[in-house]
Amino acid sequence: MSRFIDKLTSIYKISAPAIGFQKPQNEADKPSMLIASYVSKVEFKKVKTLNNSGVEAAILNIDDDDPKNFNELENSLDTIPVGIVLDSYNKQTDFNKIADLKFDFMIFGLKSSTDLISKGNYGKILKIDYELAPGVIRAINELDPLIDAVMIHSDSLAITFEKLLYCQLFSNLINKPLLINVDTSLTMNELATLYSAGIKGIILPEGTPVKMFAVLKHNIDALPKTRKIKTKTGVILPHINSSPETIADNTEEEEEDI
Repeated sequence: MSRFIDKLTSIYKISAPAIGFQKPQNEADKPSMLIASYVSKVEFKKVKTLNNSGVEAAILNIDDDDPKNFNELENSLDTIPVGIVLDSYNKQTDFNKIADLKFDFMIFGLKSSTDLISKGNYGKILKIDYELAPGVIRAINELDPLIDAVMIHSDSLAITFEKLLYCQLFSNLINKPLLINVDTSLTMNELATLYSAGIKGIILPEGTPVKMFAVLKHNIDALPKTRKIKTKTGVILPHINSSPETIADNTEEEEEDI
C-alpha cells in the first residue's frame, strides 16, 4: 500500500473527540495537512534537500524521455515516498516503460485508461478540474477500488473566493481526502481557509525553496487537529397554507358537530 495515501487517509479519518475526553496521543501527533511537491527531473542533486524538510511526498512528471531517471530520484530521497503523474500514459505500450518502477502513488486524469489504473498496489489520486458538474463529482464516491484521493487542479494557483467555494463543494460531495496545488506564496490565512474548506494536502510547484517547506510545516502545526464541521441547526416544520377565514370555518363546523 502507498505510504503517502496511508498518511493522508489517517488524517482524513480523524474525528473530533467526545466532550470530556482527550484525543489519543497518536492522533494528536498527526499533522492537520500534508505537504507534497513536484520535483524537476533535471535537479536531482537538489532533491536531496527535501530530506527532513517537512515534505511528505515528491511528485515527478513522467514523460517518454525520463522514466529511467525515476530510480535516481528515489535514491536521492531517504524516507520520502515518490509519486508520478500519468497524464501522458494512456496506452499499454507507454505504461510498460514505467510499470517496473517502484513508485508510491500515481496521479492520473479523467481520460486515463481504467485498465492501467487498476494495476499495481500503489496509491491512486484522481486529478479533476473545477468545471465538473456536482453529479459527476458525487459519482467519484462509487469508484472506491480505483480512487484513494482526489486532487483539485487549477492552472491558476491564487487562492480566490471562487476556489474556496469549489473546495467546500467538493469536500461536501466527495468522501475522499482532497489535495490542491498551490503557490509558494501561500499565507497562513490562505492555508487556514483551505483547511477549513476540507483540504487535507497541498502540492507545491517545482523549485520551491526548502525554507518555504519549513514555514508551511510550522503554519500547519499551528492549525487545529480537527476541523470544525459546519452544520445547520433548527427544525423545519411543514407549511400549512391556511387563511384565517378557513380556520374560522373549520371551527364552526366542529362546533355544529358537537
